[in-house]
This record gives sequence, C-alpha cells and structure tokens, in this order.
Amino acid sequence: MHDSAASTTKEFSYEGEKRYYSQHWPEGAKPYLHLERYLRCWLDPDKIFRGKLVLDVGAGELTYTRLIADLFEPKQIVACELFRERMRPAFLENRNSRLKAVTGSCFQFPFRSGLFDVVFASGVLSQLPDLRDALEEIGRVLKPGGVFVSWDPNPFNPVILYRYLATPRSPNQFIFWPHKVLPLFKSSGLSASTKFFYARLPWTRNRFLGTCIGIVAHLHHKETHG
Repeated sequence: MHDSAASTTKEFSYEGEKRYYSQHWPEGAKPYLHLERYLRCWLDPDKIFRGKLVLDVGAGELTYTRLIADLFEPKQIVACELFRERMRPAFLENRNSRLKAVTGSCFQFPFRSGLFDVVFASGVLSQLPDLRDALEEIGRVLKPGGVFVSWDPNPFNPVILYRYLATPRSPNQFIFWPHKVLPLFKSSGLSASTKFFYARLPWTRNRFLGTCIGIVAHLHHKETHG
C-alpha cells in the first residue's frame, strides 16, 4: 500500500502510466454532462469558473474540461495532460472556442508563472507519489489570490478503500490521506480546506460515507515562486 504524502522516495512512473492507459486509448469522446453533480454538490462552480482563466490538470479524456467550458463560461480553460492520445477524440469533437489543450506534466507546466485564476484537478493528486513538487508548480502558475480546486477518492470510505486494494490500477495510484496532505499545501503557500461528499446523496458530508474528498486551496503568497 502506498501513501501519496509520505512516499517521498518513489518517483512518478511515466512509462508505467503510459503502459496502463495505452491499453485502452479512447476511440471517441465520452459523455460528461452527468458530472455536473460532482461539482455542484460541494462547490459553487459558477462563482469559481465564470470569466476565469482555468487550467485543468491531468485532464484525461477532457470530460471535466468540456463540462466547465460548456456550462460555466470560463474566459478560457486549458486542458493539460501527459498523453495527447487521451485528449484527441474529445478535442476533435469539441466546438467550444473557450477550450484549448496542451500536453505537459504537473511537475513542469509549459506555462509562465502567475497565469491562471483557477487550477482544477479531478482524481489527480492521488496519482502522485510525492505531492510537494506538484503543489509548488501549481502555486507557481496561479495568480496571486488564485484558487486550486480538486477532488480525489475518499479512503475513509470502506467501499472506496476496498476498490483501491482489490482492482487493477495505474502504478501511480496511491491512497490520499487528507491529514497528511494538508501540511504540504501550507508549505507550498496554499491555504487548503477539505470537504467530504457523495454526489448521489449531496447532503452526505460524513467522513466514512462520502465517496470523495474535495479540496479548495487559495494561494496566499508568492515569495517562493518565480
């Protein structure tokens, strides 16, 4: 069992990630409108995204990227993903001029510092063996006062933990313990808070019943970022 916050000696496996996803590159764009509830049940996405320059980290098949572009009217949303093959089918089908896509890594974004109002990630932090470098890079590309919004599977939920232990997964899949992750946010200049949620039962906020952990983090200084 791996621990994303404590596993400082294990490096992210690019080749392992490519091996895992290349077994099933998407052949077409995936549906995405049903994902709206995963945002609305714990966020005010209209307030967060509308009119903002947004970066979607680890955008995968562009499901959340397209959702945000189509429903919440950002100024622009840029999808950043390691593999062009994962983004290509959805990007070719996309007709929204607000959406752009680039290949790149969360450990070294191909963007200048202080560019984005919002950085968004869905199920990404739990795929990183050591979050410190990624959080530093997220802080670098955020504007002063910018916000990072993300969610990951909740390991306190026994069903989620069982699925993690019992099903095949990427070699870069780790258990995301929020109490170990929050100090890394603070040391990266991000003031973070967490929420437990279950999209099908939006009133559920219990640590053991929620299926996901949401994080909202505000950048409160820029001293350590170039």
